[in-house]
Amino acid sequence: MIRQPNKLKLGLLILFAILEIGALISAYAAHYFTKTRMGMLRHVIYLNGKWEKIIPLDIIKWLVVVIILIITIISVISILKSSNNHIGKLLRIISVGLGIWTMYYLLFRSAGVNRAYYIICLCLVLGTVFQNIICKIYEIK
Repeated sequence: MIRQPNKLKLGLLILFAILEIGALISAYAAHYFTKTRMGMLRHVIYLNGKWEKIIPLDIIKWLVVVIILIITIISVISILKSSNNHIGKLLRIISVGLGIWTMYYLLFRSAGVNRAYYIICLCLVLGTVFQNIICKIYEIK
């Protein structure tokens, strides 16, 4: 008997895939428009100063790096444990790659070099989280 696909699972996979792609496109758009539009640059500089006064961004940055590192390690272990599920492995490899890129960006970039740093970091972290949610939903039987 052919197994019927779970419509809720498929709907959630599509929803989170759209959210992930939207987050990554938003990161690129923030980078692009901050480089090309002076009004956007001024607004981002204003937001950076406002956020740095209100929010302890260094503590949050290191906390997010540790969380993403743990999630990435779990994904690597999951890749090594799974044997036959090729789509699951591919999703995990994408998750590991996105996690490594996010950690690199968080650790080796700064708001002084890239003015849209905080917005791009937020978008990359959201994309990483959405990719890991996609992996978990896919693993549900």
